[in-house]
Amino acid sequence: MKKTILVNGLFGLCLVLGAANYAFSEDGELKLNSADGSTKLVIQDKSAKTVTGFDSVGNIVTLGTVTVAGSGFSVGGSTFVVKDGSVGIGTTSPGAALDVNGAIRTAAGQNFKVRYSTVSVSVSLPQQYGTSFGTVNFGYTFSSVPVVMITGTSMGSYVDAINPTALNITTTGFTLYLFNSATGSASGTYTCNWIAIGD
Repeated sequence: MKKTILVNGLFGLCLVLGAANYAFSEDGELKLNSADGSTKLVIQDKSAKTVTGFDSVGNIVTLGTVTVAGSGFSVGGSTFVVKDGSVGIGTTSPGAALDVNGAIRTAAGQNFKVRYSTVSVSVSLPQQYGTSFGTVNFGYTFSSVPVVMITGTSMGSYVDAINPTALNITTTGFTLYLFNSATGSASGTYTCNWIAIGD
């Protein structure tokens, strides 16, 4: 059974709950309303100090720590999202521990943008030989040429022998250059992660 208490004004709520020392023992629904829209709920400790408050527009102020028992929560839709241990800002589906969809501003007031992805190419390189493997696009146009870092992730035993380099970096992308430093030829699918940081 669902029990509902509808109280017009905070004073009436105090009378109902205080006089009867009321406690919900069943499914309960508590409603507060007022004609002027000033309804609020305040929770105090024994010394009458406010520990948690809810105002008429849904703002919550608490002196303690808020714990969410579920696997995530969101603030303003996609403004700030915590999902399965990952934090998303500007995205509802964070793909990393911290996923920011937008510019990041440092304490010095400078904005910077981070773009990252993975690229795979088919490789057949003789020993001590290097060549270019096309243009990698950032998917974003930086205001100035960004800093690009590349790390090889897979190509079997050849992954440490293949040295990736970003050449001809522009505001929209770079040329992927691979050099085989091994004493033998290297063939297969080479995969690397890249990250571009700029404004």
